[in-house]
Formats: sequence, structure tokens, C-alpha cells
Amino acid sequence: MKSLLTQGKVVLANLFGDEAILGAMKSNEVDTNTAYERMNKYEDAPADIKGALKKGLEDEKRHAAWLQRTLENK
Repeated sequence: MKSLLTQGKVVLANLFGDEAILGAMKSNEVDTNTAYERMNKYEDAPADIKGALKKGLEDEKRHAAWLQRTLENK
């Protein structure tokens, strides 16, 4: 269901142009960052999982930052 909603934002935004698509993608990144931040607080996760979650969050933060810069430069 989450995947459908995520894709739906981008598909609908496609009707309105590049800036709307980037805005929809940024919205998805905010949701993903929030999820990673919550998962990173889970203290009982095995060390290898914690490492993967930390790297995932760092990656998602880079995506969100790129989208923000790109939107600001439009």
C-alpha cells in the first residue's frame, strides 16, 4: 500500500511538471527519513542491522538534501 501511495504522488505530479514531481519526491523522502530515524532508535537491533540502518539514513538524508537544493534552484 505504501508503495502505491509513493508512486501515486509522483504519477499525479507528472501531470503538473518537473517542480511538482520533485516536490512529490521530496515528500516521499521526508517519509522515508522519518521511518529510518525511528528504526535507528531501536536499541535491540543486531549490530549489523544497526550499521545498515545508519547507512540507509545517511543515504536518505543525501537524497532529501539534493531534492531541496534542486527545488531551491528552480
